[in-house]
Amino acid sequence: MTEKEKTVTLEVVLRDRRRKLYFESEEDRLGWEKAYRQSKWYTPYFLLGVVINLVLYKAGLDLSRNIFLGFAVGVGVPIASMFLLTELHYRLFYAKPKAPA
Repeated sequence: MTEKEKTVTLEVVLRDRRRKLYFESEEDRLGWEKAYRQSKWYTPYFLLGVVINLVLYKAGLDLSRNIFLGFAVGVGVPIASMFLLTELHYRLFYAKPKAPA
């Protein structure tokens, strides 16, 4: 088996251009595709976390007196929402269910 036959190819369409990406295995291709699909949703879900922080503040959660908790909630909620909701989005809409063994 030659080196060309071992590689896995993925064709990606970005706006008006097509790119061919070559991977050593199907597992590498799936990992790249997952990261690519998730990266599209990082910014919207981060901004949703900022809105959640605003709603918490308007609801009466004022942590300005404790700098550690204020920082933890102010930074933690957007980052946690970004990663958790992106993973949930990927699993709901893109991930294929695994066949039973």
